[in-house]
Amino acid sequence: MAYIALSHSNSVAGNIMGHLEQEELHSVSLDSRSRIISEGMIYKGTSVNSVNIRVGEIFRRAIRDNAASIIIAHNHPSGDSSPSLEDLSVTQEVVKAGKLLQVETLDHLIITGTIYTGLKARLGVWVNPLVRS
Repeated sequence: MAYIALSHSNSVAGNIMGHLEQEELHSVSLDSRSRIISEGMIYKGTSVNSVNIRVGEIFRRAIRDNAASIIIAHNHPSGDSSPSLEDLSVTQEVVKAGKLLQVETLDHLIITGTIYTGLKARLGVWVNPLVRS
């Protein structure tokens, strides 16, 4: 099996997703050395700026691949890479599910054009972004 080394999240972003006309969610499965095992689209939105997500589907490929971790990425066709409240909520659920499944969520990227926002870097750590203390 050929592996691709992954040094950081922006290696995953690329130029392809930023130019899509509909929102898509992709995942990347990684081994314990952060090498890419597989990647692919999980969801494609039915409208320009939405996609309904079932968190279990995000981990289907990772479980099949016996992955140690994942990176998820989705595009915002609007051109605004700022996370929505729904993006933050889904990220929280993905991180929580990954902990239960022992598949670490390394990042959630929001891609627009050639610009991306990594939610882990933006939030600093994986915390509940919806609860204020």
